[in-house]
Amino acid sequence: MRFGVPAMGGPAATPAPVAAAEPAPASVEVARVTSGRVEQALNSLGTLQARERVPVASLNPGMVTAIHFREGSRVEANALLVELDQRIARANLASAETELRAAQIRFERSQQLSGSGFRSRQQLDDDRAAIDRAAAEVAIRQTQLAQLSVRAPFGGILGQREFGLGEYIEAGKRLVMLEDRSVLRVNFRVPERFLPQLAIGQQVELSLDAVPGRSFSGRVTLLDARADSNDRDIQVRAEIPNDPPVLPSGLFARVRLVIESRPEAIIVPPASVLYTLTGAYVYKVVDGRARRTVVRVGLQLADRVEILDGLQAGDTVVTAGQFNLDDGRRVTTQARTPGQR
Repeated sequence: MRFGVPAMGGPAATPAPVAAAEPAPASVEVARVTSGRVEQALNSLGTLQARERVPVASLNPGMVTAIHFREGSRVEANALLVELDQRIARANLASAETELRAAQIRFERSQQLSGSGFRSRQQLDDDRAAIDRAAAEVAIRQTQLAQLSVRAPFGGILGQREFGLGEYIEAGKRLVMLEDRSVLRVNFRVPERFLPQLAIGQQVELSLDAVPGRSFSGRVTLLDARADSNDRDIQVRAEIPNDPPVLPSGLFARVRLVIESRPEAIIVPPASVLYTLTGAYVYKVVDGRARRTVVRVGLQLADRVEILDGLQAGDTVVTAGQFNLDDGRRVTTQARTPGQR
């Protein structure tokens, strides 16, 4: 046996451990974490309505003797619109005024006679009461005469008239529609589950098929007190300024109601967020390695996801290739191309 050579049949030497090779870097796409506005909005449908819309009618029957408006014109509150035949009403008023003057003369004479002792106190009181009755009759006749002049109850835009000059109209007949379009209303419905997120003053945006390419803003002014028993929806009303009145009532409207908005939210692309039964996580790239980072998700929109906790603006997250990653694996990155899936 030579020196240094183990004897035949002796124990074998233990080989030195070999370190496992690190996997090759994974190729991934990445994007920057940014800050921006996120909004949660509800979409609904409605119809524009004038804030005030009433049929103008006459309280009394009579023949139309004058028309003081043009169809489609704007009128001020209390503007004279229509006059009916007033000859009998004027005669009745003149008769009542004459009776009032006579009652006043009788009362003045009674006062003089009462001072001389030729008129009793009771007779003086009766003559004073006669003045009051005559004055009341004059007020009645004045009101009847005024009601033969039909006036606008508020300022607005008149529609098509439904009568003609010289026509005899019955009491209560609709003569013309009057609309106040300085503010337009739109009523729409929202599912009842969103009731806790609804509030007076929330912003709405309207788009109209009749006015393509434009949007109109308004505010919520009314929330119905109870949900609809059939649809389980909440009736909501919004008002949209319309002065000058460029929009007519009756237009079909698509309503977008913003129920939540944050202007400086932390946002990431939707593709960067992975979900599990216990929460959500992203792979954040730090020093060339992918780090599995648990995040808390807020609003989830079509083109962005809000991150409430776990990331900050300026971080880099993986948007494609996550399924080849383990926590700590080296990565080679390329920026995510806008519009690329």
